[in-house]
This record gives sequence, structure tokens and C-alpha cells, in this order.
Amino acid sequence: MSSGLREPGSYAESLMVDSALWQESMTVEIRQIESMDCWDVFLLGDLPSQSFVIGTKWVFKLKYRDNVFDKRKSRLVALGYQQEKGQDFLERFSPTCSQITLRLILGLTAIIGWRSIDMDALSALISSKLAVSEYVYMKMPKGFDTLQDTHSLSLNRYIYGLRQSPRAFFMLTRDVYINAGFTQLMSDKCVFVKIENNIMSGLASLCPEDVINHGAFVSMCNVPLAQRIYSSCLHSVEALFIIVYVGNNALRYNCDELDQQFEASIAEDARIQLHRDGNLEWFLFVRCAFDMTTRAIGTKKLILIVCHVNTDLINVMQLPMNPGTDLALLPLPARPNNLCVLAYSALRGELLFIAINTAPQLSYAVSC
Repeated sequence: MSSGLREPGSYAESLMVDSALWQESMTVEIRQIESMDCWDVFLLGDLPSQSFVIGTKWVFKLKYRDNVFDKRKSRLVALGYQQEKGQDFLERFSPTCSQITLRLILGLTAIIGWRSIDMDALSALISSKLAVSEYVYMKMPKGFDTLQDTHSLSLNRYIYGLRQSPRAFFMLTRDVYINAGFTQLMSDKCVFVKIENNIMSGLASLCPEDVINHGAFVSMCNVPLAQRIYSSCLHSVEALFIIVYVGNNALRYNCDELDQQFEASIAEDARIQLHRDGNLEWFLFVRCAFDMTTRAIGTKKLILIVCHVNTDLINVMQLPMNPGTDLALLPLPARPNNLCVLAYSALRGELLFIAINTAPQLSYAVSC
């Protein structure tokens, strides 16, 4: 990554670091929001009595692709911590899929003929319209606030930073995907699947939960081309999994026609916009790689452990650790060094993340 570039920590700092480029980035964000009819401008005196106007801030991010600088991204964010439940919002929920579900789906579909792509929802949290029962008023954004003292914004759509935005977007996503013919899994609400028969003389309908629970994909044999309903699918069942993590969508499928139908349905619905980011290589900070020769899916975590730990003092241990090890017998100082405790806790957290997502054999050793 380019060391000469720096992310501003505030709007004031953006005026001192590549100000023209960051101003252009902010203008792009404002134009995108206004093109979606996100707000109306109101005179402060026209707002209902006892209305609370929440603040805004700019968040700046340098975007990289394959460790090469790609673009500057500015995001207008509402100060959601100023909201009060019952007054500014009613419910909130942040949709996140389970890492276990992701590993399970990748494991069950570790077969030649399956593809993975990454699709990103553009301006995800701005896609949902504000509920009829909710009214949110927001201050003018800095840099575009010539009317700050006399006007405010009345939101028509949810915006980043609002407490209820993730829930509203998930509800919209669920509605769009179900209308496209997908089934929401009971075991993980953030996974949507479409499974159909691919043999001309086969069953008319299949239960997604049954197919997944029996691990049927691994044992499927190839179907002759003359007997297939969809020519691109090698197997007796064609399937498309959508794993949702807020605005990120990981797609795993074995039928190009299903993928094309899905993208056409989303474009026709037009309530959310999905951008195809290419093959799925990273998802939730875990790198996924599919070996076409061995049919194995490997998951690797990019471990960035800074050399604040003296590696010369690290002893190599056999894993998994002996369950009979009594950690209470380890020698401990009467007054532990707080910096050492902090460094150990950070390292243990990294190892727990790796254990949960890529190396279950570490679980006992780092959970003690």
C-alpha cells in the first residue's frame, strides 16, 4: 500500500490533506445521495415542535484493490448515538451471517463445477425508504452547509450511521430476494438459497433444508448433457446460495443460468443495486481459495501480527494442547504487567478469530 497517502480523521483535516481530491470525493457522495431523493431541505422554523435535529460527520477512507490504491471514498454519516429509541427509531438489527454457515456451505460445495463471486450493494443503507411512522431530521453536512443556521434536512431514506439503517436494509434485501424466488434458511436468516431439479424427469420441487442437511452436493454425480434442464450445470441439482453480511453478498452456485436469472431479477426490481466485484477471494477478512485439482477449499486468514511480541521468547508447542494441562499451575507474577496483559489479550483475540474461521484445531489452546 502507498505510504504517502493519509486518511483524514475529520472534515477539518481533509481541508489540509489533498483537499481538492477529498472535496471531489465528498461531492460525488452528495450527488449520489441526492440522486436517490434521500432528503428534503426544510426551514428550521417549519419543523414540528420538539423535533430533534441530529448531527452529521464525514468519514474518509482510502480504498485499495489488490494492495494497490484505487480511490478516495467519503461517506456522510449521521451521528446515530444522538438518537433516542421511541422518538428517532423503533427497532434496530444488524444482519450478519454466521462464519460457521459460510464454512459449511463452502465445505458442502467443494466440487468441480461450483463458482463463487462477490457482489457489493451500492449505497446499501441508503436503499431503504424511511418507514411511515419514523421522522428523522439531520443537520446540513459540513462543506455543503451554507444554510446551516436556517435550514435542516428531513430524511426520506435511511442513511449511514442511523441506528435503524442496517435493519431496514436487511428487511428490504430479504423482500427483494424472496420475490426473486429464493428461500430464507431457518438455520441462518442471512442465507438465501434457490435449489432446483436439473434432471428433465426429476422431482418438480426440492426442500433446500433437506438437501443441505444431507450434504447431498458432495455425493452428486454428473448428469449427461441431454438430460439436463440447464446445460451449464453438471449436477442433478442446481443451486445458488447468497450469504449476506450487511451490504456484502457472497454467491456460491453451480449453474450460470441461475446466476443470470438472479441478476436480471435484481435489475428489474431496481430497489437495490448490486455490483459484481469478481470472484470471491475475501469474505469477512478470510481468504477463500478453491483448488480445481484436489476439489478442496482452503481458507486462510491474513495475519498481521506486529512485532511488538518478542518472537525469540516464543516456545513452539504441539497442537492441539493436552486437555489435562492445568493452567492454574503456571507461574504468575504477583502484579502482572498491564502492557503484557494487553499484548497477550490482543494476540489471543487474533488467534481466536483464526480458530473460529480457519483452524478449529486451535480452539482449545486459545480458549483456555
